[in-house]
Parts: sequence; structure tokens; C-alpha cells
Amino acid sequence: MVFACVRWQNNKRWIPRDIGRIRVDTDAGRVEFRPLHKSDEGIYTCVAINDVGAANTSANVRVLGTCYEQYSTPWLRLRGIMPFV
Repeated sequence: MVFACVRWQNNKRWIPRDIGRIRVDTDAGRVEFRPLHKSDEGIYTCVAINDVGAANTSANVRVLGTCYEQYSTPWLRLRGIMPFV
């Protein structure tokens, strides 16, 4: 069995696993923002490392606006590299 480590960066800075409204799910290879803020813009990189090597993928996230409804807040889910081996 190959062990996989999945981490996320925002503008080349590592994102902690849970920091309030930002949640990193390393098992699913995704990061979620609830609610999404204009300051969340930037280049997000998902990095996966295992015994065989490493891979990464990036996305440039732009927040164009928000839409608040009575019972929900805007959120964003980014999915990166799935840690399948």
C-alpha cells in the first residue's frame, strides 16, 4: 500500500488543515470556503506526494461577487488531485 499526502497552498503559502471558515479535506483532495470572501482570490495549488513521486495542479481563483440568500451563504469547493494509488 502506498501512503499519499495531499496538501494545499494559496499563493505559495501552505493552508492549515482547518482555520475557521476554510476547511482542508486531505482525504478527498479538496479545500472548502464558507463563506467565500474577495480576499480568498489567488492561485491555489494542490500537492500530492507518495512513495512513487509527487504531482500538483493549480487554479487561479477570482471572486467576482457574492449572492446572499436568506438561508445560505456563498461557498466554494476546490477539488485537486485525488489520492488514489
